[in-house]
Amino acid sequence: MSNDNNKRLISKLARSGRLTHAYIIIGESEADRQELCDYLAAALLCAGAAEAEQLPCGKCSHCRKLSKKIHPDLIRIERQPDKKELLVDQIREMSREAYVLPNEADRKVFVIEEAERLNSNAQNAMLKLLEEPPEYACFILLVTNPGSLFDTVRSRCVELYASVKANTHEYSELSREIVSSLLKHDSMALVGACYKAEKLEKAAFDLLIDELYAVFIDAAKKAESYEKKIRCIELTELIEKLQDMRNYNVAAGHCLGLLLSQLT
Repeated sequence: MSNDNNKRLISKLARSGRLTHAYIIIGESEADRQELCDYLAAALLCAGAAEAEQLPCGKCSHCRKLSKKIHPDLIRIERQPDKKELLVDQIREMSREAYVLPNEADRKVFVIEEAERLNSNAQNAMLKLLEEPPEYACFILLVTNPGSLFDTVRSRCVELYASVKANTHEYSELSREIVSSLLKHDSMALVGACYKAEKLEKAAFDLLIDELYAVFIDAAKKAESYEKKIRCIELTELIEKLQDMRNYNVAAGHCLGLLLSQLT
């Protein structure tokens, strides 16, 4: 599976001005992590208009410089070749740089490669920066295993899974069940579907929410009656709230509770 779902979410958040200041990109493939990182960094720095069909626009001076890897406001922090860890001095230097205003863009983006190699002192310094960042500074941590990061660091970042290999059939079937139960006002069916949805892996659950959003958008366009159209629009707005909740790492159970409240 590609990074398409993540890119759609990032573009949507960029257009609405809701990108946050810290992300962790998780994935076994370095190429997949870098692909998603490049897209997110471009969305954070892009100067395209908010009403553009897609952000990043790929056309503005910031997007062009990023594609050429010459943007002065994208800074990469890498492990020194002769060291096994990312050191606290590197994070302190990044912190000093973070408080210098951006050169050209409205934001300054720092990418921490192999962030799972941050030692304890470096993670503590990183945590302090995440807690009180300059308003224009953004951070992207790239990891294979997020479990190596402090929980306090993770809780201050939005986690994105690069090229998730989710069970497509599993979440697609659940999507159909949830859509049907919401449109038919079948509370028992919705409870059963939500019970199964809560057992999904995080990545599959996020994809389920994204698919529900796409389904209700399409259903609103094709609705044969005014009442059904309004219902689909209302449910689309609800799913947008769930996407925002997941963007801030709200647990699946809380998200599903909001969904269930629609039929109570």
